[in-house]
Amino acid sequence: MTGKRTGAHRAPKKPGWTLAKIADRARKGYGQGTGSSYVPWIGIRDLSSKGTSTRLWSPKLGRMLQFLSNIERDAFLVAEFRDDFLDYWEQWPLDRERSQRAAEQLGYRHPIYIGTRIQVVMTVDGVLTQRRGKKTVQKVIDCKDSGDLENPRTMEKLAIARRVCLGQHLRHILVTEQSTPPQRIKNIEWVRAAFPKRGEIQPVQDAFSAWPDRMLSDLRRRAQSTTLRETALNSYCKSFDTRFDLPNGFALRCIKILMWQHRIEFDLDEPSPERLPLSSLALTQTHRGSAQKDKSFAKRRRGVPAGCDSKGHQSLGRSEAKIPTRRARATKSRA
Repeated sequence: MTGKRTGAHRAPKKPGWTLAKIADRARKGYGQGTGSSYVPWIGIRDLSSKGTSTRLWSPKLGRMLQFLSNIERDAFLVAEFRDDFLDYWEQWPLDRERSQRAAEQLGYRHPIYIGTRIQVVMTVDGVLTQRRGKKTVQKVIDCKDSGDLENPRTMEKLAIARRVCLGQHLRHILVTEQSTPPQRIKNIEWVRAAFPKRGEIQPVQDAFSAWPDRMLSDLRRRAQSTTLRETALNSYCKSFDTRFDLPNGFALRCIKILMWQHRIEFDLDEPSPERLPLSSLALTQTHRGSAQKDKSFAKRRRGVPAGCDSKGHQSLGRSEAKIPTRRARATKSRA
């Protein structure tokens, strides 16, 4: 899945940006806020995107996010799924004075709004906030189609953004379509779809609270049986529905909710997770994926998927990615 209109520093689809408009947006809180109150600097209506623009509700943030390409959306899905996820700000604006200074230092022309001489309020595609023990850390994310990285002007703009981020002690990460394998995204969406919808009527009493807990207890008991450990996940779920007289498919939804909460973990690169044997799952003691693992299912987890760290966390992108970091020859390409 790719979207070619990606990354920071877009120009609007028609002239109309003025210094007064920039000031007005800042005054109204665009590019500001946290959690459910954050408002992106620019949205889908502001731009003419060549990629696939998407609005996506986040149950963790409690708001609708706007993405201007598939790559941006996929990068967010990977970030949101992490157990250390805290916040995400899409289309976050860089300080114009900082970006102008960075452009001068690098010897590059600062982007301007089409039809004007006004320098653009450059944006990055996302700012990810994560939990690190008792502290929080932030990473700045820019998303690009890998083919766009051959464009010198694109690389200049990325270099400007990176220079600004480094000046604010923020790590800058470049994400391409290669950073988010389709199967991994498909599995995250598969799990994510089970989360209770706003205003949804519960199919059974305590559907999304007591029943996932009850299932986890049942799984721990079954983990003691050598025979039952090799039962396929979908077969186990059908049996669970039958044993407790639940609606068809309810048990599988409980499994997904437990996966969303990182109380059950599995290989995100698995083509058919519903067919995995129970022995391939890793259970946790609490709602936090960082909690101590229950080793009753398997003494040793299967190999960590490619692109993940030692804890199985998805690695979003790369921090270098051939972005020029020193003064280069000025190009004649347009902003």
